[in-house]
Amino acid sequence: MINLPNTARGLMNISKSKVLVIGGSSGLGLGIAKECVLNKAKVIIASRSEEKLQKATLEIGTSTQYQVVDISLKQSILYLFQKTGAIDHLVITSGFVTGKPFDDLSESDAREDFEINFWGKFNVSKIAAEHIKSGGSITYISGAFAKKPNPDVFITSS
Repeated sequence: MINLPNTARGLMNISKSKVLVIGGSSGLGLGIAKECVLNKAKVIIASRSEEKLQKATLEIGTSTQYQVVDISLKQSILYLFQKTGAIDHLVITSGFVTGKPFDDLSESDAREDFEINFWGKFNVSKIAAEHIKSGGSITYISGAFAKKPNPDVFITSS
């Protein structure tokens, strides 16, 4: 669980807000979803793996909902927002890492990373903008590779 200092908790009142966390089935996204529930938000988590989503929903508890989405597919994103309806806040923590050394990385591997990590987030944001209530927000969370690069994930690190 993420333990935010009281000063961070007081920055935004999300009580009774509807928060969609894409990438919410594990890692930072799961921690953010838990924190939102603690702050009395209605939370929907989304990712590609229904199995991970089911497990995360049980871990979070309460009335957290989930929706399967593949952000590399625009139709999947459209379906996600058709199911969730209007939201107050969107948090995007999802990402994809091929995890191969540069010499072993094919162009299709690099394109797959870019398709999800750039175009996926771009399309989510464009579509979400039509569904976010006035005063809402979109928050992007990137991984630690930006601060501490790994030679086997150079695309994500750049």
